[in-house]
Amino acid sequence: MDYKDYYKILGVDKKASEKDIKQSYRKLARQYHPDVNPGDKKAEEKFKEINEAYEVLSDKDKRAQYDQLGSYVNNGRIPDDFFRQYSQGQNPFGNGSFSFNFGNSGSAGLGGFSDFFSTFFGGGGKRSARSNINLEDLFGGGGFGGAYNYGQKQNQQQQQPELQLEVTLEEAFSGTKRSIRIPANKICAVCGGNGTVNGRYSCSSCGGTGMSNATSTIDVKIPAGVKDGSKIRVENNILVIKILKHSFFELKGSDLYCEIPLSITEAVLGGEIEVPTLKGTLKSKIAPMTQTGKKLRFQGQGLPSMKGDSGDLYVKVIVTIPEKISPKEKELFEELKKTLKEDPRKGLYRGK
Repeated sequence: MDYKDYYKILGVDKKASEKDIKQSYRKLARQYHPDVNPGDKKAEEKFKEINEAYEVLSDKDKRAQYDQLGSYVNNGRIPDDFFRQYSQGQNPFGNGSFSFNFGNSGSAGLGGFSDFFSTFFGGGGKRSARSNINLEDLFGGGGFGGAYNYGQKQNQQQQQPELQLEVTLEEAFSGTKRSIRIPANKICAVCGGNGTVNGRYSCSSCGGTGMSNATSTIDVKIPAGVKDGSKIRVENNILVIKILKHSFFELKGSDLYCEIPLSITEAVLGGEIEVPTLKGTLKSKIAPMTQTGKKLRFQGQGLPSMKGDSGDLYVKVIVTIPEKISPKEKELFEELKKTLKEDPRKGLYRGK
């Protein structure tokens, strides 16, 4: 097989630094980019070749393997004996560090990469199936981040899907840990990431994408005071927090709201009641003649915030009427009726 001299293609020395390799790549990619040379097939092929060279030399592992391979080159070719040793179960390098992908050669599944690349690097690697860039990256419009993915920012967003994670109000208040399953696309084990079988047929296992759908289980820490709609980045996913509706408290921002019933006697005479909070119960005095709808504020009893402070708890008291009373209680209410002369409807609108 003909050997590809990636250093020569990029015009750099074999001891070139990562910075030198990137600078040379950018210069050449600008020159041969298809958008700069529309309809020029030679420029297009040169651009693919430059892309392929950068794919290898910008990756530490690929570059190390490639450098090892270079010592076996003879007159610009990889000797047939090299492949014969490998096919017989022998490692030409003698250290177990190199692997091939002989069954998946061909450029159909690797974005136009050569047979040489496909044979020695297969479908693995971070960018092998999508080596392309846009002019904005090359000429400074979007910042250079590597030789892959047209519209890099958009693709990064696509690679970070948003997943909803539901938590209870108590979990949002105290913080918690969750074990969750998230999508984790992996290189297809059947085609090795090429998307094709034997370089000819579309892989039925992955549908020709080179990736197989999978899931992984990870532990996620939910911090105390997390807000509804907060986003937590986990690997290539973004978890969007959804705080579930509570049976007693209503959450607004960091503040909590609830209603507490008062008996007639508590409302009229006053007293001390217990108020539930997410921290436990606390005691509060009720003033005599407390009207229904009165709001009580308990500072710092709401949800904590990431800044270290906490919201408040607002309690609305509701004076309740007993559904049943005893004969003795009825008698007492009759006496009270005779005593109280207040007319609650006095001064209401009477019309003309």
